[in-house]
Amino acid sequence: MQNINNSSSNDEIDLLEIILTLWAFKFQIALICILGIAFGIYKSLNSEKRYTANATYEIFNQSPAGLSLGPDKGSFSLAAVTGGLKTENLAPIDQVMGRSFIENLDKSVNLRDDKFYNPTPEAEHPWRVQFKKLIGWKSSILNPNEIVWQGVIQKYRSTIDLTETLGGSINISVTHNDPDRSAEIANAIMRKIIEASKRKSESEQEKQLKYLGTTLADSLEDLEKSTENLKLFTIQNGAIPLQDFSIGAQKLNVVREDLLLTTKLHDALVELTALLETGTTSDADYISLRKKYPIIDEVTFRRVLGQNEIITIWSWPELTSAVSVLNTLSDRKARLELQTSNLQLETKKLSDAVEIYKTLEREAEIAEANYTVLIEQVKAQKTVAGFRPETSEIYEYAAPPLYPSTPKRNKMIAIGGTIGLFTGSLIMYLFAIYIGAFYSGRAIIFAANARLVINAKSLNTIKRKSISKLINKLPNRSRSALRNLAVEIHQNGSNLVALTSANSKLKSVDLAFAIASYTQSSNLKIAIINFSEDKKNSKHSNDNHTNGPFTVFEEVEQVSILQPNNNSKPVEMLAEKDFQKQIESIQSKFNYIILCADNQDGHSLAGALTGQSVVHIAVARRRKTKSQSFNQLKKMLPIQGLIYE
Repeated sequence: MQNINNSSSNDEIDLLEIILTLWAFKFQIALICILGIAFGIYKSLNSEKRYTANATYEIFNQSPAGLSLGPDKGSFSLAAVTGGLKTENLAPIDQVMGRSFIENLDKSVNLRDDKFYNPTPEAEHPWRVQFKKLIGWKSSILNPNEIVWQGVIQKYRSTIDLTETLGGSINISVTHNDPDRSAEIANAIMRKIIEASKRKSESEQEKQLKYLGTTLADSLEDLEKSTENLKLFTIQNGAIPLQDFSIGAQKLNVVREDLLLTTKLHDALVELTALLETGTTSDADYISLRKKYPIIDEVTFRRVLGQNEIITIWSWPELTSAVSVLNTLSDRKARLELQTSNLQLETKKLSDAVEIYKTLEREAEIAEANYTVLIEQVKAQKTVAGFRPETSEIYEYAAPPLYPSTPKRNKMIAIGGTIGLFTGSLIMYLFAIYIGAFYSGRAIIFAANARLVINAKSLNTIKRKSISKLINKLPNRSRSALRNLAVEIHQNGSNLVALTSANSKLKSVDLAFAIASYTQSSNLKIAIINFSEDKKNSKHSNDNHTNGPFTVFEEVEQVSILQPNNNSKPVEMLAEKDFQKQIESIQSKFNYIILCADNQDGHSLAGALTGQSVVHIAVARRRKTKSQSFNQLKKMLPIQGLIYE
């Protein structure tokens, strides 16, 4: 027994219900999945087999050191100018997949005559030719040679693959329908790449040697020119311009110091002469003059005026003496200024000569350094060019593969099985929607919304048993379920019990016999009316007697099996206008009247009992009971008890 709470339906997708629906068709889905696997096996066995051959090699990088050239050519790296000897490990994909490379490869492996790369074109169908003639279609004339090359190139690019391994080597993969041919082409491509790399290295090395020779000649010319310029300058300006510049600068410095001292003496004497002329010769005037011109307390100033050289003793000189000394200092100052100007001009000329000399000397040193470096570089490059080490290494030659790389049988079988599973699930799900049946017990329970729910497995022992056998010996396995059904019937309070079976193995009359056998007693009389045709109803007894509108065909203890008095089918009685009155006429004679019907007859019974107080117990079966029909039955007669299988 299972109690189910009332719940409103919603539009959300029930994933569990979908899974249960598909599980109900598991054998059909498995069959379609097997067909998909069989198709995958068939395709893998009949598809064109292709073989992939692999060749592995490595090209080592070479890169010469850069060197610095002279200032007139700037400082740069030789490798940056010439490109060096650097060779990429992986040949540029544009080069290997380029038409020039493919045409060069064709000379050694003859791709154009290979049916894999250049298949024979199919002849145009006659009806297409006739149709084009009728409509006046004129095909453009194409270059047949170009058509062939376009096909070869397209096929080549789709079957060649270059990849770099984790160790930095290069792997060449070639796919072909002939294993020997795939290995041959892979090895040819590898050799072409290595040869092209070697030729490029040699060409770049020759270009570098040529460039170094030209640069060396230019450097030698620069060295000779700078040396000649330095000689010429030395002849014209002497061998020691820097020493002459030092002597001239020293003379200029001495004259400048004399001029500075003379200027100070002259300025102080001018002020002193002015004081003597005005007669302001007090001690305060002396102190003020000393603050302005400290040189008056120096020995040099006093010697010029013929004063006492003791600093603490000061006496004002005569005006005539001061004027005479001032005139002498003025002449000396003018002479020193002229001498300073002349020495400055002479020193400027000497400095220009020194600058030119240093420039010529620096250029000569740079030219000599460039020449030395370049001649050593040329020697080194000649040694490298003569040695020419091997810069490539082949790790694996392509060998004819033993097994095809495509089709991948396991993959095709897996894809076939997956497609079969998906297709089978989709078809069966759509088929389930089309049938509209219940595919899980939970769906039946949800649709019935009954208080009592029983699994039909517990009632399997009552199937196809007569009423007499059930009364004599009721199976113990079914007693628990029958007890719950009896409780539900007694609690409802109505003496009318409707049993309907919707395409179930458990027939309503079997359930009626079981319920009657379990509930009958000495003080409880039960009548059973089966409105569906059944062999059990065809049994006649000599003791048959009428009971109102019904005839008792069989009576076992307190259980009576009734049928209508007329000779028509029992289900036709449901269509009579006074059906409910006929039922009411026997209600007083029996404690319970069990009305049972199967399939569509159950709908007729539910319609005939609409509006009456009835205990309705429905039997439903997964994959057989239609949801729409079951819901209609529930609307006509609410379900109190549900038995599902």
